[in-house]
Amino acid sequence: MKRGFTLIEMMVALFIFSIVLLAATGVFNHSQESFDWNFHRFILQSELRKILLTMSQEIRESSPSAPAPLTTGPNQITFQIPTAVSGSQVTQWEQINYSLAPDGTVVRASGGQNSIIGNSVQSLNFTYPVNPLISPRTVQIQITGTRNTLKRNVTATLTGQVTLRNP
Repeated sequence: MKRGFTLIEMMVALFIFSIVLLAATGVFNHSQESFDWNFHRFILQSELRKILLTMSQEIRESSPSAPAPLTTGPNQITFQIPTAVSGSQVTQWEQINYSLAPDGTVVRASGGQNSIIGNSVQSLNFTYPVNPLISPRTVQIQITGTRNTLKRNVTATLTGQVTLRNP
């Protein structure tokens, strides 16, 4: 007598295998979407960190006593840094402006030269208190960026605080 599988047993086994395969595919797809979202979030945060670091380094060199005061506006900041010093006096200043362009790029303008320092930015906010009794040498920066993935958008916000180094 030959032993084997009946047609019904084969169909039940095939059905169970199909269910397991569908579940595994769902887990794989979810894992892939998670990886994609985390990858884009990492890239976005790296871009925002680079922008924040670049701006912070130059803002730190500014001075509340510069000939033109540090000013902030919607999505922009303008300040001066010393470029030439004679003894204890600053003899030359360079004016720098960081602003957010409509296409989401952050632009550095100085001496008639514009350069893009980053992209994927949605908003750029600077807070500089005008009251000298409240942290007169501190600038707060908040930068929010967004990046599109296949299924959804990734958004990240970074905040930094810069203390002006020069008196």
